[in-house]
Amino acid sequence: EAGRLEILQPWLKAIVTIPEMPWHKEILQEKLFRLNCE
Repeated sequence: EAGRLEILQPWLKAIVTIPEMPWHKEILQEKLFRLNCE
């Protein structure tokens, strides 16, 4: 599980630093959704 969180860190940073790109949020939400469903 820890490894998965590390993989998502760049996505979280991208959302914080590039808020004008909403598609980053959609991708991250999809990844989180899939992780939660496993």
